[in-house]
Amino acid sequence: MIIWINGAFGVGKSHTSYELVRRLRNAFLFDPEQVGFFLRKYLPNTDQFDDFQKNPLWRQQVLEDLLFCERQNVTTIVPMTVVDDDIFDFIIGGIKERGIDIRHFTLMASKATIEKRLIRRGDKNAWNFKQVDRCLSSLIKTKYATQIDTEINELDEVVELIAKETGQQLVKNRFNIVNKKINWLMMTLKNIR
Repeated sequence: MIIWINGAFGVGKSHTSYELVRRLRNAFLFDPEQVGFFLRKYLPNTDQFDDFQKNPLWRQQVLEDLLFCERQNVTTIVPMTVVDDDIFDFIIGGIKERGIDIRHFTLMASKATIEKRLIRRGDKNAWNFKQVDRCLSSLIKTKYATQIDTEINELDEVVELIAKETGQQLVKNRFNIVNKKINWLMMTLKNIR
């Protein structure tokens, strides 16, 4: 099974995904953003795309990588903002066309909350901060409809909702409040680019 965690930058995709991987047995995190970084760094003329998702090679590579992950018999967790319908249809539609079980969730929050989270992690002048309006206006479309509000649901609740919806059994959460805060801080630092 593939679980795609979508949403605007700063909405909580990475935290949710890492927590799912931590609490699911046999789960693997696949980050399509790393594919984009690789293409930009190691292939000629790939830096011409201001958004690596616009690069057809990125889409194809992400699709192929996810098909590979599926053959490994793991639950693959994918934290990635996708708001372009053509890209969504190519990757997620391409996986569905092959009869693979892919579940898509869109994490949502208000613009003010998302911007506050991005500022807190130092992204106020970053490219992703400028994408908030585009993301929020696109993610209200029907194809992105399985939505979870990260303003009213805490991280554990979001993870539990996704596990319930996908029929996954979570391992007992052994973190106390201090460990949860440390884990949250580590995930935040890990996602500063």
